[in-house]
Amino acid sequence: MAVGQITTGYVSYEQWSEALLDELLPVSPDGARGMPVLLACDDDALARAGDRLGYEPAEAAQRFGRTVELRYHIGNTGSLEGVRRRTGEFRRHSDRASTVPPFFAVCAAMVLAASRMTADESMTTPTYYKRLWEVWSSPGLPDTLGLRLTVSISCHSSEYL
Repeated sequence: MAVGQITTGYVSYEQWSEALLDELLPVSPDGARGMPVLLACDDDALARAGDRLGYEPAEAAQRFGRTVELRYHIGNTGSLEGVRRRTGEFRRHSDRASTVPPFFAVCAAMVLAASRMTADESMTTPTYYKRLWEVWSSPGLPDTLGLRLTVSISCHSSEYL
């Protein structure tokens, strides 16, 4: 998809993943392969990725969050099971080097939520999950859902590394 291309239809999870990968982790010279990178996703980066897909900044944030939630239902279930399952499938494919990992946009959404925490907020887990649910455009945050998601992330984090 060309930069600045106007989108008239649905933008898939894979298209969002590709646009965010291009924005957040652009191709580096061969000499930089194997070097650690920092995934830093904030509203400005999301707006630039959204622009690649034809969205205005405010619309990009809403569309991105809904697309991630519709793919994996994380906000609805409080579980990363869908992400874990697709990651396992991804790891078994021989052509994975040419494919954006299925967890990339989920990671970007989690980092985006953290970037939205402000200095006047307490740096507590409930505050983070409130921001995360806002990214996914999920209504409300059940008290136990953040805890279930934390356990899910902790149990399966090694699969994403």
